[in-house]
Formats: sequence, C-alpha cells, structure tokens
Amino acid sequence: MLKDAFDKAETDATFKPSELGALGDERRQRLKIHASMQILSLTVELTEDLAAVCSAYAKSRKNSNKRIPEYLRDFENADAFYKNAINDVRFAAEACGYDPIANVQDAIKVQSIFQRINEFRLKYKDWYNSYKHGQRTIPMAISSSGDPQKIHWGVYKIPRPFIEQSNQVFIQHSVLVSTEEVEEYITMARGIIQLWIDVRSIQFPKVFGHPP
Repeated sequence: MLKDAFDKAETDATFKPSELGALGDERRQRLKIHASMQILSLTVELTEDLAAVCSAYAKSRKNSNKRIPEYLRDFENADAFYKNAINDVRFAAEACGYDPIANVQDAIKVQSIFQRINEFRLKYKDWYNSYKHGQRTIPMAISSSGDPQKIHWGVYKIPRPFIEQSNQVFIQHSVLVSTEEVEEYITMARGIIQLWIDVRSIQFPKVFGHPP
C-alpha cells in the first residue's frame, strides 16, 4: 500500500505541476519522501523481528524447552544477533533450524543473507531512528548550479552534533537521501520475508509447512 502511494505520486493529477505549479510538485515530492521513509521503517523493523524470532528459536532449541514466547519478550539487541550470526556460521545455522554439519551449504547461504541484512542495518539504522524516534528528518529540496537549474528532493537528517560560535549555531554536514533508494528498501524487505517463510517452515513445520 505504501509503495502504491509512492508510485501514485508520479501519476495522480492532484499533484501534477501543470495544474498546481510549484506547489503541486512540492506536494508530490513530500508524499514520495514520507512514503519511502515509512517503507524504510517497516523494513528495518522486519530485520529486528527476524532477529527476535531466530534468537528465541535458537535459545529454545539449545535449552531443550519451548519457552519461545518468553525469549521473544526478553529479546533486546538485534545488532548483537547479526554480529554473532556473521561471525559464527554455527550460530547462524542453529538460529534458522539448520544442522551446521549436515546442512553446511544451507548454513553458509543463510549466514551470507544475515551479512547483507546487517549491512543494510548499518547503512540505514540511524536514518530509521531519526525518522521514527528522533524527529530528526525533514523533506528538503536543493538546487544544483548550472543552466538549466535542477531541483533535487530528498530527506535530510538533522545531525546530532552542533557547533556554537559567537551566539550562532552551525549544523554539521549531513546527507540528502533520494527517494529513488526506496527500491533498495523493497528488495531487502522481500528478501527478509522470503527468508522468514523458509526459516519458519524449518523451525515450526507443523504450523508453517515444510520448505519446498
């Protein structure tokens, strides 16, 4: 639904610059920015949910009990989970229900997926926190020099450090993230969902069925 809203901003007559001038284009760009950041937020949350489920399953399996709801409740650190997964193939395998000896190739494959997820988190986690929790992102347009002059829209993250000199506050350099990166968020989200389906069908076959 969010992707539909993102795509619709390009075609909906409500936002056509020809009808509303610069205001129409600004409304269209702001809609795209907010939709893309919502998609990013949901994708980062998916990475945390996957880590929580896999961590709870691994603990339950290791301790020979079925206290998965308790482990889910107490899960706190997705970063630590992914760090362990990319540094220890046995940990990655057991978190997904694979035998690290009998299913070596599957273990290596899932470890590489965890590596890509971790890289995604390193790249976008602070943007997610800034948007979802810190109120530190704002839609912004910047103009490039040259003729004709071009306008670039994106989301700007207000950086944490500030410099104060002579009663003036200077904002440190930050980055403008283009809405075009939304395709990267969606690709990651689809990959996580597919991995989650595969993992759950191994972890809980009676509920989710066996993997193909």
